[in-house]
Amino acid sequence: MQIPIPILNIGMLIQFFICVVLAVKIFVSYRKKQAKNTLHFFYGMSLLSISFLLGGIPSLKIFFPDYQANLMLFGALNIAMTATTMIAAIIFTRISFNVLKKEIAGDWYLFFGMIMVGFVVFLKIANLGPMQEIITDNYIYWLRPAGKMNAFSTGVGGITILVSTILSGTIFLINGINLRSNKLVFRRAMFFSSGLYIFTLSGLSNLVIGANPHIVTLSISVLLNSVAFILFGMGVLYRVDYD
Repeated sequence: MQIPIPILNIGMLIQFFICVVLAVKIFVSYRKKQAKNTLHFFYGMSLLSISFLLGGIPSLKIFFPDYQANLMLFGALNIAMTATTMIAAIIFTRISFNVLKKEIAGDWYLFFGMIMVGFVVFLKIANLGPMQEIITDNYIYWLRPAGKMNAFSTGVGGITILVSTILSGTIFLINGINLRSNKLVFRRAMFFSSGLYIFTLSGLSNLVIGANPHIVTLSISVLLNSVAFILFGMGVLYRVDYD
């Protein structure tokens, strides 16, 4: 009997390694310059690393024949993955407010964002259930637990992430254009904003296809995430700290 391949979760593990490399590079930059926003970038990228590691754990089940017994565990991992992704997106938005020297606005955004995280986590824990296992052709993947409240909490979490990435991407873009006389700052801002917009596109695709998922469209979403983080990494390599 051929074991179905958890291709999406394998993709998440690849994204985990990408995020870890970026987190290390950002931390090295922070140790050299001690820039506050660089440290916040490190926090955000570290949270994304955790998120994709949690999402990639089910891929390890390719070595075991019994998937069904772990569906509740996968449901719990999904809650933690949602929370860490939301917090990371909120942190990136706070950094963008710092770029504009609007630290108080950034603090308020962080405060209300964390309330949304708590709300989503509460709903997901209250409605904790097994992940839905989907097998198509020779591929296997898992969707959020069934139920209207799980769909609602997933939607709220997704919208929070989208608002955060669109807002932060726009702020980076505008700031880069305003400082376009400095080519390094401009290019770094363009890389960051492009990465955030592509991450947004990935999130939108998840919301659109969430009601009728397919292995191809879900794989495209994973690919978009990978491209977004590569662009993010290109911005990091310029090593120009907003502070």
